[in-house]
Parts: sequence; C-alpha cells; structure tokens
Amino acid sequence: MTPLFMAACNCHEAVVRVLIVAGADFNKAIDIGATPLYVAAQNGHEAVVRVLIVAGADINKAADNGVTLLFMAATTGQAAIVQLLRDAGAA
Repeated sequence: MTPLFMAACNCHEAVVRVLIVAGADFNKAIDIGATPLYVAAQNGHEAVVRVLIVAGADINKAADNGVTLLFMAATTGQAAIVQLLRDAGAA
C-alpha cells in the first residue's frame, strides 16, 4: 500500500492533496486492483473522491474482479459518490 492509498482510505483530504502535488501515482493499485479512488469511494469519502477526480484519477478503472467504481458505489448505497462519478463521466 502506498501513502496515498492509506490517506485516501482514511479520509485525509489534505494529505491526499499534498501527495498528489508531490507526484504520487493516484492510479497505482494494490494487489487486488483497488486504487486510492476506489477505496475512497468505497468508504464514502466524498471530499477525497472529488480531489482524486479533479487530479485526473481513472474513474473507469475496475478492480481485478471486474467491479467498477460506479458499480461498487451504487451497490453500496453511496449516492453522493455515484453522482460525483456520473458527473465526471464514469460509465
């Protein structure tokens, strides 16, 4: 796990911003294919999701099991996250 992944997982928006500015790879996935955006969305961390989307994180990247961010957010009841992803063009 990367520092950015852990910051996204724990809703540390300011740390996520600093790490992105410092050049952290926001599309780097852990061994199951989950990215910082995926884990932030899964945990309902709206502010972190917004920061990662604005930074250019891949909103259509699926985990290794094929589950997309949009599908995961919808099936876990994350309505605000679904709206953010749809507004950003997620399919």
